Amino acid sequence: MLLFDYNTSMLDIYKISRIWVFIAVVSVASSAFADEPYQGRIFDAHVHYSHQTWGVIDTEAALRLLDEVGITTVLTSSTPDEGTLKLMQKKHPRIHVVPFYRPYKEYKDRVSWFKNPDRLRNTEEALVSGVHKGFGEVHIHSPINIADEQVVGLIRNIADRDLFFHVHAGHGVIDRIFEISPNSKIIWAHAGFDPPDVVGHMMDKQENLWADLSLREFGTLDDDGIIDVDGINLKCKSLLIRHADRFMIGSDTYNVGRWLGLPGIINENRMWLGHLPKYVADQIAHQNGERLFDRSK
Repeated sequence: MLLFDYNTSMLDIYKISRIWVFIAVVSVASSAFADEPYQGRIFDAHVHYSHQTWGVIDTEAALRLLDEVGITTVLTSSTPDEGTLKLMQKKHPRIHVVPFYRPYKEYKDRVSWFKNPDRLRNTEEALVSGVHKGFGEVHIHSPINIADEQVVGLIRNIADRDLFFHVHAGHGVIDRIFEISPNSKIIWAHAGFDPPDVVGHMMDKQENLWADLSLREFGTLDDDGIIDVDGINLKCKSLLIRHADRFMIGSDTYNVGRWLGLPGIINENRMWLGHLPKYVADQIAHQNGERLFDRSK
């Protein structure tokens, strides 16, 4: 399996090392994971089918990988958007693609899309087309990144069109988006990589805030993650039960390695879902996403 490619960051390497340490712990303490892994279908709220993947995994193979791990719906955005359209056009009887518009043409756009007039103009044109169900996933590093009048107008336009906004950002940016447009509907990528108490506070404040849990299985430098040697982090478990109607699973297939590792990623999520009450696990695994993105709409 390909673990590293040219887009692999030091944080990615750190996370991978954490995973191998965790696997070693689990092999010694496997009795801690006695609960049955979750067996139901999965709504994946964080999928990318980007240019670097196309030459290695074609659309047919990508859809087959999703199907084999029990994913039935994918919220998809890609760099460039053509990748999302490719998956949509390659019909699969068991997989529904929910297209989001990502303004990136290349990887470096993640740090500059909000100040690029061409990217912003392309976004406005794409949203008018009616093809996409939302905007994002986009990276917003600071509230100052969305201070420009054109970006403020875009945020309001997204909300006025009743579209979802998939945002990779900290909680300060999320607060600012709701200040600009209180009727925004935000899917918070990775739950902001914020600690459970911060995420819970944000969800207490904003009823139109949902989150995908991609890359939260083993945590970050500042957080221990959902999974621990007892099966599930108790702070995370409490949050997931309290806001069971707000969370969704995400695989974040941002590179070839993530696509090839999809079976392991989904199995990790099934493992911690198995430690939740079934009615909670069902909501997080698929019901929340299916409710938000009813195929008939």
